[in-house]
Amino acid sequence: MASTKLTIEGLPELQRRLEKTLPAAIRKEMGDAMVKSAKRIIRDASALVPRDSGQLAATLRHTEPRVSPKDGALYVAVMAGGDSTEVGAVKNFQLARIIEYGAQGRPAEPFFMPAWRRNKRSFRSAVKRAIDKALKAN
Repeated sequence: MASTKLTIEGLPELQRRLEKTLPAAIRKEMGDAMVKSAKRIIRDASALVPRDSGQLAATLRHTEPRVSPKDGALYVAVMAGGDSTEVGAVKNFQLARIIEYGAQGRPAEPFFMPAWRRNKRSFRSAVKRAIDKALKAN
């Protein structure tokens, strides 16, 4: 089997230039679509999270759209857990991870990744539609 390797010199610089020139309207449309999709992920994760006290469900949240300093990509982070859900003798374990993946003597009760998998395809298509919408409008 033959393979080909392609190296693009100056790609990081090109990405930075595109980030600066990407129309604000496109970024706004993409960001809005990402936030809307993040809210759906949170809704589904909240429905799946075990509710002993409701404390973990209350920590499900998303960030506002951000530009990654590493590669210039626009993203929205969806998170679970925080200071209020740290457990252990020295508060060194995150309850969200223990519930999602399990621990010694505690079976996994996934809530976050199933919500992501359920919404992954619609998340991507919503962003694509937002880009198309913004491009047609400009």
